[in-house]
Amino acid sequence: SGRMKLGSDPNIGVFDFGETKGDLGGYILCWCQASFRPCLSPTDFGFHVGSLTITSPQFVWPACTDKEQTFAGWRVWENFDDCCCNYAAAGAVGCLNEKSVAFAKCSVLPA
Repeated sequence: SGRMKLGSDPNIGVFDFGETKGDLGGYILCWCQASFRPCLSPTDFGFHVGSLTITSPQFVWPACTDKEQTFAGWRVWENFDDCCCNYAAAGAVGCLNEKSVAFAKCSVLPA
């Protein structure tokens, strides 16, 4: 991870964790000032920053087709997976056909 930086609000610190992986669940987020000590043991991390919860993404294409879905209406899509899963819940061929209108619509969204 990178060093803590101040955001636009000087009272809020921002950490860049880069790509981080972890098991699903809740965690306590602590910090250690590495310029003062090596930060090698858990006891070095004595500053409580907050909590962190890792959850499964709600819509992952094509995994969302493996479970039964109830179509609750059309959503405002955030990304490609969300769009394709919404079409799948509606019972449409959608993203299974890469030449479909649905695939073309979903493809313009972020990955």
